[in-house]
Amino acid sequence: MTYLFLTLDLGTRGCKCGVINEKGELITNSFFKYPIFSPRPGWIEQDPTLYWVAVKETVRDCLKQIKEKRDNIVSITVTGQDQTLVVVNKNGKILRNAMIWMDNRSHKESNYIKKALGVFFPPTFNLPKLLWLRNNEPKTFSKIYKALSCKGYVYYKLTGRFAVDFHFEDLLYILEKREWDSEKLSILGIPSDIMPELFVSGEIVGYILPEVARELNLPKNIPIIAGGPYDTDVGKIGLGLVKPGDAGIIGGTSASYSILV
Repeated sequence: MTYLFLTLDLGTRGCKCGVINEKGELITNSFFKYPIFSPRPGWIEQDPTLYWVAVKETVRDCLKQIKEKRDNIVSITVTGQDQTLVVVNKNGKILRNAMIWMDNRSHKESNYIKKALGVFFPPTFNLPKLLWLRNNEPKTFSKIYKALSCKGYVYYKLTGRFAVDFHFEDLLYILEKREWDSEKLSILGIPSDIMPELFVSGEIVGYILPEVARELNLPKNIPIIAGGPYDTDVGKIGLGLVKPGDAGIIGGTSASYSILV
């Protein structure tokens, strides 16, 4: 039996799905595009329901291409854009459009965090966005059960667990204790119970829900793996940047030049 690994990348412009083998060779891939909205200058949003639609469409497309080998899939890894805020209620229902990593409306809140904690969180980060919701959309904020990322929403749809991967807001997370810093959150007026479980790269978030496995015609009990904080970080490994001095350029909606030290 040849083991196959299914991977998902929730990018800014769309979702990519790929299937690789034990040698790291790409067997097949698929892409589903979703739009970006800008209702005001500096406000950059997406419809989070399309993240799950994109996952299902790309997975189905890849499975069609590998046909009888679908039973060889042994894991699903999720990565993608980071600092994209998706808020849901207790039933996992989305409460508003996602505020994606390009959204920079939260300058006032970013400055407030700097004064309160002595730490700078750019307005594009999820913590200032949460404060923006509290200050500008209090009814929505009061209904939040969990504050997720776009990847966190997909983790929930795949496993039923409200989770995100490490670096969601790592300065507010005590890794040794695996718990959120309730004192810092309290200073900011954010209830710690709306923060999801947090996993580091390579950990198993959970296992595919039986109904999802049936819907997508996937094997039962596939582990869902936290793929990494940023898709660009995962891309660096894919480029072969593994030792000090290695350098590479990754381009897309944004671009980065990285040198390992």
